[in-house]
Amino acid sequence: MFKKLLEEKQNKWEDYKKEASERMAELGEVFSGTKPLTRVEKNEHLQAWFTEMSSQINQLSYDDCTEAGRKISHLVQAVDEVQEFHQLETILQVRQYLEDTNRYLLQMLRTINIKEESLNQLEIIADLSYAWILIDSFTRYMQEGIKKKPQLVIKLRATFLKMTTALDLPLQRIHDAKSQDLISVSLYYSTELVDYIRKVLQIIPETMFSVLHQIIYILTNEMKEVPTRLEKDKMKEFAQMEERYKVAKLTHDISVLTEGILMMKTTVVGTVKIDPKKLLEDGIRKELVQQVSRALHTGLIFNPKAKTSELEPKLLALSEQMNGFLRSFEYIQDYVNIYGLKIWQEEVCRIINYNVEQECNSFLREKVLDWQSLYQSQTIPIPRFVPVDSSVNFIGRLAQEILRITDTRHTIFVEQMSAWYDKRTNQEVVNLKLWEQLQVY
Repeated sequence: MFKKLLEEKQNKWEDYKKEASERMAELGEVFSGTKPLTRVEKNEHLQAWFTEMSSQINQLSYDDCTEAGRKISHLVQAVDEVQEFHQLETILQVRQYLEDTNRYLLQMLRTINIKEESLNQLEIIADLSYAWILIDSFTRYMQEGIKKKPQLVIKLRATFLKMTTALDLPLQRIHDAKSQDLISVSLYYSTELVDYIRKVLQIIPETMFSVLHQIIYILTNEMKEVPTRLEKDKMKEFAQMEERYKVAKLTHDISVLTEGILMMKTTVVGTVKIDPKKLLEDGIRKELVQQVSRALHTGLIFNPKAKTSELEPKLLALSEQMNGFLRSFEYIQDYVNIYGLKIWQEEVCRIINYNVEQECNSFLREKVLDWQSLYQSQTIPIPRFVPVDSSVNFIGRLAQEILRITDTRHTIFVEQMSAWYDKRTNQEVVNLKLWEQLQVY
């Protein structure tokens, strides 16, 4: 904006000078009696004075900024004095002309003071390279503001754009040296900045999922499935108006949360373009991966010394939790404009495949590291939890528990029943329902 002012400086100055001069000339004509104006009598002294003022304004030179600025200050003072001494302020038309002239003279004074040195000073003052580390201390305040008022994201866009100026300093020397590394270094810093923007805006998916947990609880534990055929006298029982109102209110809260980020325009940060819809979808995917991974990790921890198997009850509890996630995702996908089922299937498959891959590393000489994995992502990382036993993750614990309860030393497989039975008690331990439950995931 300041550069534009510098480019248009002379043209604007000349326009303001022309307007001020013309007004003084017109006032000279008014007091000469040749140009009639209501309640204005002929005054040769004022005529000569205004004509002289018009001439002085025309003589102002753009090339001599210092002299022109000094003269403009005197002219402004002279206009104020003539208005006061000759009581011209009582004549509205003349007063308006004098005020317009003063305004144009002041605009000329401001315009002529726009200098290249001011631009350099502004660049030094507005340099945000020092805030590359400092800005992180304000992340919590930004997130609290977004949580209270999601529309704040639109204003934060200006902050993110300002942070791109922090890229100028590390790239300046590389640019001056005409190094081929300019693009790669620029991409690195741009990616770092985009990661920070994702970190700030991640509060929206986090808050969304906290609301989503309430929806999950209501849909799973309070809402009844409406049967295909329903008797008339049971309609009130299945209507559940209060529960449906709660779900509708919570869904509206999620819509408001996502509205803020979707209203943010596509922004270019350094060399990376940020699409708000993609940003929201990545945030939702990241939070979904965190939630599902945590559910699988905590839900599939077994006690190897347990007399009765914990496998089936834990699988049932996990199944309810996962179904709750799926149902709520299907429910809100239209309200936040995302493909909920597609995201669910892709991310759950990625989590399972990644954990299988990492568990298999125990049996491989050349291990697949995180950065080599096809299923791991820097933008939407799958978390790694501290192992609770000899297994790497829940895949290993699940396999060990199945091997433990079907151990041939304590159980026997009956082919006709397609089930495993305890040798001592002859009670059924595992049947085909277990594989059906596992297949659901």
